Amino acid sequence: MASLKPALRIPYKTVADVDIPTDVYLPTSLSKPCPVLIMIHGGAFMLGSASINNKDQISDCLERGWIVLAIEHRLCPGVDLLEGPMADVRDALAWAQDGGLAKALEGKWTGSMDRERIMVMGTSSGGHLALSTVRMLNMLTNFTLTLAGL
Repeated sequence: MASLKPALRIPYKTVADVDIPTDVYLPTSLSKPCPVLIMIHGGAFMLGSASINNKDQISDCLERGWIVLAIEHRLCPGVDLLEGPMADVRDALAWAQDGGLAKALEGKWTGSMDRERIMVMGTSSGGHLALSTVRMLNMLTNFTLTLAGL
């Protein structure tokens, strides 16, 4: 799967005039609105990038008809965990939910996204960020984690 390349690399937020990007992988199956998976790389919060995400996992998600966002996040110790990586993942989720992703895809892709089915996953420290995001949403809203029906 080493040849798998993102369709787009676009910023989902800007901090202090620096764009924080996501690699966007788009499925070719477009028969219905596509769920979105936000994929967070590992690296002990201090290293790594979107490019180290497992390409086999990305390919599997694309075959299922999912949009995959392999996000970058700010790294510690240049920024603290709460105001850096955790805020970045939360903001990537909000960007996808609030129409930022849909707007970025306009004219670049003929499919549509399902804003009601946005998932977050990660490996190692990225897994911690994914679970922290879900926990934070549970505290702020009546968010429900659903694993079935995707």
